[in-house]
Amino acid sequence: DGARLSGVRSLASTLPLLIALFFIVLSDTLPAQQTRFNIVDYGAKGDGKTVNTSAINQAIAACAKAGGGTVYVPAGEFRSGTVVLLSNVNLHLDSGAVLKGSDDLGDYLKEGENRYGLILTRKEENVAITGHGILDGNGTYFMELDKKRVEDDFDGKFTRQGKAYIYGDKELGDGPVLPKDRPGNMFVFSECRTILLRDVIIKDSPMWTIHIADSDGAELTGLAILNGPSYANNDGIHCTTSRNIRISDCDIRAGDDGICVTGFGNKKGISENVTATNC
Repeated sequence: DGARLSGVRSLASTLPLLIALFFIVLSDTLPAQQTRFNIVDYGAKGDGKTVNTSAINQAIAACAKAGGGTVYVPAGEFRSGTVVLLSNVNLHLDSGAVLKGSDDLGDYLKEGENRYGLILTRKEENVAITGHGILDGNGTYFMELDKKRVEDDFDGKFTRQGKAYIYGDKELGDGPVLPKDRPGNMFVFSECRTILLRDVIIKDSPMWTIHIADSDGAELTGLAILNGPSYANNDGIHCTTSRNIRISDCDIRAGDDGICVTGFGNKKGISENVTATNC
């Protein structure tokens, strides 16, 4: 009886270890849920030539379908038209990664008269763009660098300089230069909740750089927004009818507004609880 009792006690002491080993072996045999989606695995090529719009959007769609995770952009120059960001997806650009807008206007999503830019997010939540890579709007390609933009929307008789108030020097001077037909706002977040933009470099936007419209909850931190000073309408960050927006530690250089907060948008109202610090 003593030997039998000793055996029972021995089995009882080893049973938890056996159960733990069983679940370790089981977990190794089950397929792990994928949370990192490399755009290269979907056919993207970082050769600076291939237009990768479809490959990048496929990676984002797969990530969203799996419940969310990270869409990874490795080092290389990846050209693209409009990328559509979906809920619970973090578009992460590694050091050395460049996501650059296409030269072809036809690669950008167009709805009626409205043409979008490089990033579009509508009615989504928990979206992010992070990393130490570069998002390049390719705005310079869509400018006539040797021609001056002139807006004839004022009456010269009411200004001391007459028409020269806007026309300025006959030479190009400090611009603004004349834009061609161009893509729309580089980033659009419309009717979204919980947006994070962190640490990336955003450069050469052809229009507004970041437009947060009718959205609630956004954190923009550590961004470098580097736009041409002689290009009109390339505002840095524009918030319209949005709330609970925190902007911090950003370097913003633009030929138009740096940070603009207004109340117009699809949902008429006001922008509120918007803070900007150390920019």
